[in-house]
Amino acid sequence: MPAEDHAAVIRSLFDAFNEGDVGRCATLVTADFELRDMPTGQTFHGPSGLQQWLQVFLTAGPDAKTSILTTIVEGDWAATEHVGRSTHTGPLLTPPGRFRQQAGTSSCRLQRSTSSRTGRFPCCAPTTISRP
Repeated sequence: MPAEDHAAVIRSLFDAFNEGDVGRCATLVTADFELRDMPTGQTFHGPSGLQQWLQVFLTAGPDAKTSILTTIVEGDWAATEHVGRSTHTGPLLTPPGRFRQQAGTSSCRLQRSTSSRTGRFPCCAPTTISRP
């Protein structure tokens, strides 16, 4: 897959999330998709796993949005650096427990590595870089 096409699929995923459409996000991953959430140690599988993972953020902050800062594509692999922002109004549930609700908006700088040969993603490994 050409680098431009790979970057377009990545943008489609982020656009769908920014519109709150986790169902559309799920169409962009393969049936054997695996997401390894490095900060929590959780692993999610398949389109429903991606939906479950994304819904956590939309439940905690229904206005959640992401902005891509950098996209690097090399062969079948891509990495993005992006900022996620939301107003924390709902529960943020993680394996260690529920995060305390915070007043105002929160921002988190993230990195994500993905692989794609077919225009759909078989894996993803998000990592938190910093939380201002």
